[in-house]
Amino acid sequence: MMFTLRYPAQIVFGENTANQIVEILAQHGVTRPLLCCSHSVAKDTLGNGLKIAELLREKSVGVLSDLAPEAPIPAVQKWLEEAHRWNPDAVVALGGGTVIDAAKLLAATIPTSFSVSELFHQSQKITRKGLLFFALPTTAGTGAEITSNSVILNPENGHKLSVRHPSMIADAVIVDPCLTLGAPHDVSLYSGLDAFVQAVESFYSKNGNLYTQSIAEKAIRIFLEFLPQMNLHDLSWRTHMAEGSLLSAMAFSQSGLGAVHALAHPMGGRCHIPHGKICAILLLPVLRLNMAQGWRPANVALLAEIEAMLEKLNLPECRTLNIPKDLIPFIIENCRSNSMRSNPCELSDAILTDFLTRIL
Repeated sequence: MMFTLRYPAQIVFGENTANQIVEILAQHGVTRPLLCCSHSVAKDTLGNGLKIAELLREKSVGVLSDLAPEAPIPAVQKWLEEAHRWNPDAVVALGGGTVIDAAKLLAATIPTSFSVSELFHQSQKITRKGLLFFALPTTAGTGAEITSNSVILNPENGHKLSVRHPSMIADAVIVDPCLTLGAPHDVSLYSGLDAFVQAVESFYSKNGNLYTQSIAEKAIRIFLEFLPQMNLHDLSWRTHMAEGSLLSAMAFSQSGLGAVHALAHPMGGRCHIPHGKICAILLLPVLRLNMAQGWRPANVALLAEIEAMLEKLNLPECRTLNIPKDLIPFIIENCRSNSMRSNPCELSDAILTDFLTRIL
């Protein structure tokens, strides 16, 4: 067995660790950071994200916020054009997965003449390190702070695409559960579900190994215990969710995901369904589809626990999302991603067409 692991050079985890970002920036010689944050962070009534945003604002040459949901190309391009005017030497992301993905792309792109559209359509590619990049997630779910890719949306057709390169991995990450206290109910739930599904898909990924499986299983165990106990104002619960999210990301960023995420991107992007919600709804049907194609899970007992937890959450069936069946060709055309290539078994277009026809 042989595998390579790629992570941020520094990962800081713990309550009230976010203020270490100032020291970390100084250690890297950063003098002109650009702050990218979400609108919700700037308006954080609990004060956690707001305190860090104010601290970083004092050190930053500029602040970008109010990014449209799911990082559409025009919105990220607008951020890029504004960023060029400030000539920063680093990018700091303080927000959820959308903000982190967009900021990550900015850090890679600012030193180039590339447009966001060129990167999306792959007429240009990232080939080397851009600006230093630092991430502080304010949600516990996407794992974008750990990964080497940036997911952006083409609003013209709802197609999502990952721009990726190893150099896009953050130089340092701070996962402070206190920063997630301002996240509302739906954001917290869907982020947690996303992280849970990512852990499950990583555990069963055909590109996994003993290392990724061990940390993915640990993440799954955390979510099995704590996700049903949702308590938005309990810092202990937030800490468990942040830990599970971090471990999940450390697993899937190395192993890849599976058919759930491959299908969720075109379905959610086209129909504007929260990513964690569509992933959670698809998880059991996709696992059962894989088994129908001959896949045998390595840990059947764990799969039974996963099924039981999802049933406790009483998630709706996929057909309640009202995804038109005439979108099936679009979904099939746009699901052949790295995630699908990591699925534990091969799923042909015919198999997926029959599957989507039955569940939609």
